Amino acid sequence: MPVLHPKNEIELINIILTKRPVVADFSATWCGPCKQIAPKFEEMSNKQEYANIVFVKVDVDELADYCREINLSSVPAFHFYLGGKAIPELEVKGANLAALTANTKKLAVTAASASAQASAPHAASSYHV
Repeated sequence: MPVLHPKNEIELINIILTKRPVVADFSATWCGPCKQIAPKFEEMSNKQEYANIVFVKVDVDELADYCREINLSSVPAFHFYLGGKAIPELEVKGANLAALTANTKKLAVTAASASAQASAPHAASSYHV
């Protein structure tokens, strides 16, 4: 799936609020490390193992107000969301490909587990006397 590029806060929030897991790359056009990791982020978005994850690239200059609201302090920064909620413990600051990859895998596993639990029948409802 191609990386999405929301142009305003409403578009970004609508993406985050989907039921799918989201990885957001907060970056800037003037940032060297952002440019360095951008092709790897794009590659990740096309991997089959992450097919259920939405990848988003957020330009911090275009969405400056939103970035202030979430207290974004550096770029690149990668934020992870599931069920419309941020997962702060997965956040990656800097162009750390190893951490980005590891935490994206964690998000995929967490999302798959949550999905399986949500679709599993409850034991009490299938028990009959």
